[in-house]
Order: sequence, then structure tokens, then C-alpha cells
Amino acid sequence: MFRPVTIVVLTVAACFAGVITGHAQAKPSSKSAAELSDDELVAAVANSLGPVGIVPLDRGFNASLITSSQHDSISGWSSLLTPSVAYRFNRYVSADVSTPIFFYLHSESTVVSPPGPNGGPIIVTTQSNVQHGIVGDTYMAAHVHTSYMQVRRRPFFDTVSGLLIAPTGSVTDGVGAGKTTFNVTNHLEMGGRWSPYVDIGLGSSSRVQNRRLQQDQTSRGFLANFAAGVRIDLPHQWDFAAEAFEQLPLGTQHVSQTEARAGGPPQTQQAVVASGLAENNGFNTALDIPLAPHFTMSGYYSRSLRQHEDIAGFSITFLLRTPRTTR
Repeated sequence: MFRPVTIVVLTVAACFAGVITGHAQAKPSSKSAAELSDDELVAAVANSLGPVGIVPLDRGFNASLITSSQHDSISGWSSLLTPSVAYRFNRYVSADVSTPIFFYLHSESTVVSPPGPNGGPIIVTTQSNVQHGIVGDTYMAAHVHTSYMQVRRRPFFDTVSGLLIAPTGSVTDGVGAGKTTFNVTNHLEMGGRWSPYVDIGLGSSSRVQNRRLQQDQTSRGFLANFAAGVRIDLPHQWDFAAEAFEQLPLGTQHVSQTEARAGGPPQTQQAVVASGLAENNGFNTALDIPLAPHFTMSGYYSRSLRQHEDIAGFSITFLLRTPRTTR
């Protein structure tokens, strides 16, 4: 189990670093209300990969590199690098592609020893492995942004995100679905410094519920995903988000895991299971702190109530093209 004391230490360290750099970066906003609404419109994206700016706010190309380390209460520590490229066609349409690469990953596999020439029992043992250079599935996302009439001077933004996920990830190590999967999520958000939002989606992969973190389990099969939360603009350009989520299987699932757990498949190879193992719900939080014009530090934490799993981590995001200062 990931200790709460460790989570507090990571959070305090992130806040301390942000305080040091935040005063130097804080800039007064000179934008009009309409321009701020435009920025909020293009920043509102479901299943976000990381901090605002990965998908550029202005028309054109951007590239980013995220280096992150996380601790999973079931599978332990992992570290990965996630390169991505993105392009904004106009105010309403954008797209991005990303592929995580695991530099350190702890996994388990089942080894079956056949009986000897004179007979005897079949011996099944669990072998622990540390993997390096494991590639995850590739995410290809397209986003269509629209805005609605203002309610009490607060605009509503609607973003439909479609993801096509190529099976480049290792199924044996629990970081790939094994087949091409998809997800379509509708993200409805009210603009403002406190921005409540709702996500409603349907797809065939469990790995899009929160693209910031890497789960130790992959489910393939029809699932509905829901989230309700709030995004908060803090002083010094800090961003905080918190949400409650639900992942609801709609049929039989193909599940692969980094480590075997009670009630799960006996090995990391895919197994056809009832939908109950793939159901998940809990809470996600994330804090983004700009360190420099091209660098953002992030801390995140996820608590799964259904799977009894805690994931906490931190990351540094490098943006080739910096986002506009909007506050």
C-alpha cells in the first residue's frame, strides 16, 4: 500500500518548488473576457494526457515530452517517458498522438513446469521480472470543440474526443490491449476559475479513463466511462483538478495484468473473465505547477475504491511550444 505520509511529502515538495518559481512567472492578464473564453474552450479536453498546452492553444504544431515516475500499491514503482505530437487546425478541431515507453516496470508471469518422464504433478510458479524499454499502446486522438450560450456570464464548453488506440503495447507485461481499441468521450465544462465538468464516454479499453497514470491492468471490451469533477485556476498559473470516476463494463472483458491479484487471471497473459473484475471507480487528482516557460511539474494521485489500489506519481513535461499566458 502506498503510504499516506509519502503522498504528503511529495505534495509538499511539489508545492515548495512551485512557490519558489511561481512568483517569478506570474504575469498580469491583459486579455479580454472573450479571449479568455477562447482559451478555456481549447483547453477543455477529456482524458487529458497532461497539463494545458500539450495540444497548442493557437493554430499549428506542438511537441511534448513527459518523464514520470509513479508508485502503484499493487505493482510498485515504474518510470516512463511519453513523447507526443499535436496539431491545432483551428479554434474547433485539434489532434494528438502519444506512445508511452516504460524504462522500468515490475511485472509477474506464471511459469508452468510439465511433469517429468516418470509422471508427477504439474508445477505452477510465479516469476517476478523487471522490464526495461517496454512500449505501451499508441493513442491517436481527435478533439472537436464547441461553445454554448453563457449562463450568468459563464460560458459552457463542449468537447468531443475520439481516440483510436493501436496495439503496440506488451500484453504479456499488462500494458497493452492486444487489439485495436477505441473511445469516444463527451466533455462538458463550465468556464471560469472554478470550472466544473462532466465526462460521459463509451469505448473498448480501460486505459483511457486517466491518461496521466499507467494502471497495472488492461481491460478490453465494451465499457462506459463517467467522471464528474472541477478544474481550478490557482494563483501563479497553478492548475488543480479533482474528479470522481466510474468505469462500467458492458459485457465480457479480456483482462491482462502486470501482477496477479485475488480474483484475477492467474498470469499476465490475457484471460477472458466476467465483467466484474474490469469495473472500477474512485477519485483522481492532479496539480500542475509551471517551473519555466517550457517546463511544468505535475503531481497526481488516484484512489480506486473498487480495486483497492492507490497510484501516486510526479512528472516533468517539456513543451516545445509554450502555451499563452491567460491569467
